[in-house]
Amino acid sequence: MEIMEISLLTPLDLDKFAHLYPESILGELPADAILIGCIITEPIDAAGILMAHVDDTDIVIDWLYVDEMYRRKGCASTMMKVLLDAAAESGELDSVTIIFSEEDEGMSEFLRINEFMVTYRGGDKGFSTRLGKIPVLPVNEKLKGQLNFLDDVPETEFSRFRSLLNEMVIPGVAIKLPFEKRNYLPESSAIMENGIIRAIFLVRKMDESIEVSWVYNNTNQAAAFPALINASVNQLKKSYPEDNAFCFASVSSKMDEFIERCIPVESSSEIYFGSYMFGDDFGAEFE
Repeated sequence: MEIMEISLLTPLDLDKFAHLYPESILGELPADAILIGCIITEPIDAAGILMAHVDDTDIVIDWLYVDEMYRRKGCASTMMKVLLDAAAESGELDSVTIIFSEEDEGMSEFLRINEFMVTYRGGDKGFSTRLGKIPVLPVNEKLKGQLNFLDDVPETEFSRFRSLLNEMVIPGVAIKLPFEKRNYLPESSAIMENGIIRAIFLVRKMDESIEVSWVYNNTNQAAAFPALINASVNQLKKSYPEDNAFCFASVSSKMDEFIERCIPVESSSEIYFGSYMFGDDFGAEFE
């Protein structure tokens, strides 16, 4: 009979769980991340892991995964219960959130069973293509002269920009992630005016793909997005094979239209948002 053990982990415990998560995710987790592991004891095997971090009064789930061999045995639900119980006992947290796509098989049903409210993030999609399929886009010459790569952006300006994002409510961005310059590829690009970031395009390397993590445009020029894509993609093609997967998510219908019009997309998926609220009124969401 298989027996489960669920426990809080330290970074030193992560080696035995390494087959359950992409190494790149560790770059986004703060040092005090919440790590919960599931061990099957007979025979001993690391079966699942949950990674999360606290953002103000919200717990954000960054990664939740159970090995295929041990699914539908209660691993994920038990890890989630540990997280929810600990959050409720703290008395200082309001909610637990997770963002996922329709490709995450069974996630919506799993969250509803665990009393999460699941909503479709209207207008949001995840797109996937290949690096070599992204064409050269027409670029405004004035913007071209304002382009900088990440290594050329002063650390002081990047820190100021990070603080600005933390204070703003950006349409389409439901949660805030740890935002450190070291987490992104040097091929990331920015448009700067008088030393100030006006637009930015941040990419990072995942295990099997290159992912666009942040797109921000405060230039009031639609041409900023293609200028950033051109700059970063041209640099990426010098270092990565053209068949490398290239993934990104949109946060507006206008961006959807631009992507579908200008970039050959291999696949797309809808983005969903799961939320668990602490308090007596939460059940009313399901009535």
